[in-house]
Amino acid sequence: MLWLTSLKETFLSDISIILSIVELFLLYIIAQTINGG
Repeated sequence: MLWLTSLKETFLSDISIILSIVELFLLYIIAQTINGG
């Protein structure tokens, strides 16, 4: 069961990295839209 816990932690950290990348991407798109680009 120990590997399952570590697997879940790895999965959650990957999710948070992906979410932060998506967030930066969305902020970039919003900034471009506001700037009329």
